[in-house]
Amino acid sequence: MSLRGVLLWKFDERYYIIKKCRADGGRCRYDGYRCIVEGVVVEGFSVAQRPDRNGGRSSSKELIALEEYMIMSAELHYQLTPHAPDPFAILSKIFGGRELLYKDTLVEAIKLLLYAYKGKYRELGPEAVLHPLRVAAIIMRCMKAPTLLDLLGALLHDMDEDLTPDQIGRERWDTLQELYHANSAINIDAEHQWYLGERLAHYTRVKGQPYHEYLGLLCDSARKMPDLLHVKLSDRLDNTLDTHIYLPGVTKYNFYRFVFDLLFVPGFKGVEIDEYHVLPTEQEGVKLLSQLFKNSLFLSILRQEGLDKLDDTTHRLFNGLAVASIREAQWIALELFSSDEILVQAQRELVLATMVWTYNQEGIKQVRTSTDENLLDGTFLERFAVDSKQDRTEALSELFMAKPQLAEVLIAFIATFAKFLNDPDFYIEGIRRKGIQAV
Repeated sequence: MSLRGVLLWKFDERYYIIKKCRADGGRCRYDGYRCIVEGVVVEGFSVAQRPDRNGGRSSSKELIALEEYMIMSAELHYQLTPHAPDPFAILSKIFGGRELLYKDTLVEAIKLLLYAYKGKYRELGPEAVLHPLRVAAIIMRCMKAPTLLDLLGALLHDMDEDLTPDQIGRERWDTLQELYHANSAINIDAEHQWYLGERLAHYTRVKGQPYHEYLGLLCDSARKMPDLLHVKLSDRLDNTLDTHIYLPGVTKYNFYRFVFDLLFVPGFKGVEIDEYHVLPTEQEGVKLLSQLFKNSLFLSILRQEGLDKLDDTTHRLFNGLAVASIREAQWIALELFSSDEILVQAQRELVLATMVWTYNQEGIKQVRTSTDENLLDGTFLERFAVDSKQDRTEALSELFMAKPQLAEVLIAFIATFAKFLNDPDFYIEGIRRKGIQAV
């Protein structure tokens, strides 16, 4: 089979299509990828498959595979490296080759972001402006016809929360307000600016406001403004994938094959690791656990409110967030099982014990208080649903260091998000917009 101008990902001596590209051939600048041109035959090439981090067929409900996400993020980051980044070039990357819509307005919005976020960084290190740019790019990849409010909301959704006088300085904040409130600044009329301001107020979480309360209020408004959920789910998706700075070291197994081999194959010696192998740091692990917790809250509240299928885009993003959560939990679980932290026999025992809790005892069905029977009982309340951010971080740090219990929690999260995908009526009982309590 010969193809022209295709960016490929290599896994296990096979090549998978990532996307069309304009390169002339030879090695691509992305490690592990290469471009091919007409006349070059690639053995074992399969058009039917696209890559996922487990090396298998990507889920039909997966909006963006990890490798695809990292390419998108790398391309956007590369556009930020010049001394004076070009907003139009950044916009082109956001649109991913599609026809540019609302060009003048979005270019001005990106200019605003570049000024506002200059010198600011994400908790794990990347430039802060990457987040709103990627959220807009995710919107473009899941909607056939995004509106101007979808895209402006994506780009500016964190403006009132991240760009306060205390965070960026009074002088820069005053300038930012002048730019934003001048109608000509982002080329929208007064009516659109009013609607945008209304949406930005809904995206902003008031300091000290419980997350479940914030989500409940957002859901109330989303019934009339579905784009609120488009942006918030895309925001959650990016925050989840953004914790994964490194590609996985485990590439031979996908998670489900590992579980099968562990339980059914005699003499199974455990997961083999790649030469390039980076275990998540404690900070990364705590951040990801926090994201999985927030995702379980959001999906549960959306499902209870009957908003998971508000429209096609919301439904796709709901499923996409569940799949991304599964993938990220699988990543840390596989990295953990591939290390020497837990012996193979102990891995088998904890997988079986977790299966009893999730399946026989239906432990994922509801929030529970702690018991002596199973360490997973009470974990949600004692480790995650903690009011103080500092106390929650300390509780999750302790969990991350307790490797056997961490493995059980990760498997329970995988089962929980899989349940969201398989049961259209499922939500975690005890999670409500008014609070979290044991059932």
